[in-house]
Amino acid sequence: MKVLLINGSPHKEGNTHTALAEVAKALEADGVETEIFHIGNHAVQGCIGCYKCKETGVCVFGDEPYTTLREKVADADGIVVGSPV
Repeated sequence: MKVLLINGSPHKEGNTHTALAEVAKALEADGVETEIFHIGNHAVQGCIGCYKCKETGVCVFGDEPYTTLREKVADADGIVVGSPV
C-alpha cells in the first residue's frame, strides 16, 4: 500500500510538513509506503470548467507540477492533504 501526502504550505519544511511527517511515520510503522509531495509554492492553474478532462482523461493545462502530481495520485492507494490554516 502507498499513501501520498501532499504539503500545501508555501513553507517546505514548516509546521504542515511536520504534521505530515508524523502521519507518514505512523503509517510507515504499519508497513505503509509514504511519500510527501510539496506543492505549496508552485503556481497551479485553476479549473476553467472546459470539461476536456472528461473527454481526454487529462487536463488541458499540462504544466508542472500538475503532471507530476497526477502521476503520483494515480499510483497512490491513499491521499492525505496538509494545508496551513
